Amino acid sequence: MTKNISPQWVLVGGEIHRVSEHSHLKRLDRPYAICPVCKSPVIMKLGNIRDHHYAHKPDVVCASTQPETALHLNTKYYIFNQLLLGNKLYLEQQCSNGCGKTRNVTWIKNWERERVTVEHNIGTLQPDIQIVNNEETTNAIEVKVTHPVGDEKAEYFKVHNIGWLEVEGSESIFEGENVWKIEAPLPFQFAHLR
Repeated sequence: MTKNISPQWVLVGGEIHRVSEHSHLKRLDRPYAICPVCKSPVIMKLGNIRDHHYAHKPDVVCASTQPETALHLNTKYYIFNQLLLGNKLYLEQQCSNGCGKTRNVTWIKNWERERVTVEHNIGTLQPDIQIVNNEETTNAIEVKVTHPVGDEKAEYFKVHNIGWLEVEGSESIFEGENVWKIEAPLPFQFAHLR
């Protein structure tokens, strides 16, 4: 990783927000924000030199300050935020005859906004993102930065008929000119359908 990645998502009033949402406010007018990982108060850094991010007070030790963890958090919360803006998630599918063509297929659709959650326990597991339908988790999205979904989690998803995706944690998903939007297919590394 060549760039120092800092966390960009905070909890404000119990809901996740990108720190940039508050860049139009003067410093003293910005809302009270906490780290979604350690729940400590944080300072929003919204200047013009570095990417907008947040910082902990000097005495706080939190995993979110590590570049790999910040990349994981930024990717996860960005995907979550995009899911709240729509109700259909597309994936790009390769042609099965090897011609090189692709098509967009619907992986999941018609979810309710309040039924998309982040880091919510199901059984003994805690998927990065999950979509609940009729009180049951139907789909999960896992963000991979350093290691893929383990056998235990994959088996749990299989036994409980939960479709899941593994998405590579990447700045290209949430930053730059070609950020992923809900209308486009979500780039993924692995998909297990229900």
